[in-house]
Amino acid sequence: MRAHRPSPALVIACIALGVALGGTSYAVTRLPPRSVGTEQLKAAAVTRSRIRDSAIVGVKVAPDALKGADIVEGSLGTVPSARRAGEAGHATQADRAAAADHAAAAAALDQVDYRAAAGSVAAAAEATESAPATTTEATATAHCDPGSHATGGGVQVEEGSGLVIGDDHPSGSTAWTGRVESADPAPHTFTVFVVCVRSETAG
Repeated sequence: MRAHRPSPALVIACIALGVALGGTSYAVTRLPPRSVGTEQLKAAAVTRSRIRDSAIVGVKVAPDALKGADIVEGSLGTVPSARRAGEAGHATQADRAAAADHAAAAAALDQVDYRAAAGSVAAAAEATESAPATTTEATATAHCDPGSHATGGGVQVEEGSGLVIGDDHPSGSTAWTGRVESADPAPHTFTVFVVCVRSETAG
């Protein structure tokens, strides 16, 4: 029995069938870009697990689509009005702290007193043919009121009097003493003062 060769028409028909079948398979496994839209997707077909990380950017999110639970608060910047409110709050706190410091300083100053004591120094003897000139000296002490402590003091002399302050120092914890010297042949006065602080403030 003699074998028959396929006719050219049959060969072409088989090739066309193969191309058609191959093309259909290609179309199913390799979709062209942008060929699938909302009409081709079933409801809930795209789930969270099927979306690549960072695949959706902010401009692709519909307005008001995100809720508070969807946002990481730490990634948000400070709202300008909130920043100004925070700065104003810090300024108010600073003002209150400064006012408190001023009030404390004023209260401390209310506890400070000054007391003074006057002193006089006699005239010094001038030099003579038989005796040299002499100097005189005098002391005075200023006292704090009862219940106050001495924290400082000093001596004030008349301007141009020629008096010399010998020394000044605390006398115990409640007074201040000053000593002056004079070589002037006329008597002079001086003042010793003490700075006092009430005992509860001085500790």
